[in-house]
Amino acid sequence: MDMLPIAVYPSVVDEFLPKVKQDFSKPQLKQFARYLTGLIVCDNKTVTAINNSRRLPKGSFVGHNDQSALNNWLTDSPWSDEKLDKARKQLIKEQLNAQNIKNGALIIDDTLNHKTGKHMEGVNIHFDHAQGKTALGHQLVTSHLAAGKYSLPLDFELYQRNENQPDFKSKNELAQALIAKAVADGFCFDRVVMDVWYFNFENTSCIEGLGKDWVAGCKINRLIQTGNGYVSLSDYLQTLPKEEFKKVSVKTVEGERCFWAFVKNVTLKKHNQRLRVVFSCLDEKLTGESKVLATNRLNWDIKTILETYLLRWKIDAFYRDAE
Repeated sequence: MDMLPIAVYPSVVDEFLPKVKQDFSKPQLKQFARYLTGLIVCDNKTVTAINNSRRLPKGSFVGHNDQSALNNWLTDSPWSDEKLDKARKQLIKEQLNAQNIKNGALIIDDTLNHKTGKHMEGVNIHFDHAQGKTALGHQLVTSHLAAGKYSLPLDFELYQRNENQPDFKSKNELAQALIAKAVADGFCFDRVVMDVWYFNFENTSCIEGLGKDWVAGCKINRLIQTGNGYVSLSDYLQTLPKEEFKKVSVKTVEGERCFWAFVKNVTLKKHNQRLRVVFSCLDEKLTGESKVLATNRLNWDIKTILETYLLRWKIDAFYRDAE
């Protein structure tokens, strides 16, 4: 089927343009609108493909411009990405306020964007957990807001492995900076969600210092204090009677799911406070692998802890959509 050139912008682009009109010249605003539209409707998201579809030799848009116009707007045109980002965030807050959404969860994670060019700025060899091997790419630490019906990417920082650089920051330091930035920008969230990699005393101290709670994945080999000294969570799990695990039904994006879970307040080694730990399993006989979660909220019930952690799915979905 032949494609028709794009004659009008999607409504979401049209609605956003007035909010950034003051930050662009008229030609710049046109290229901005075309680029946003291309990212939404074009299968191939490169500048060349957005400007010149193979099925539309005269261009993807009515009133075709040379590719250099869009490319120059992205690389050389004197507009401020900081002002554009500020306008984007202001729009997010306006939408949340309009829906009277006062609280949400900030999700912290990282992703690897695979690259083929070894000489690209910031590219390096990183371990790809999805593939179980190293790969070339950009490693990004990101923050994502889950609030009400909204799932919104907020910020990212590029992680560079060269520890000899004077401005080197670890992924944990980048995560802390992103959390602090979300607070400074005035976003409505009362808890931070993170996986096992980011669960450490430095990060949780930072979060609590900013007045927020947290829920994190926890490795089952972490040590907890008992009357007989420190034991691993896996060894402690083996001492729990199966009848101590209760069936819990939680809401997920895929509908209701049932878990069998046990909760206890414990002292984890390398943490200077009591924490609440949840052991959960997908089957009633507890034959599958147990998932362990931890939180600083000693009074939260299992359902609240599980539903909060399952919000992490939203950032994974965004990573897939953004590829």
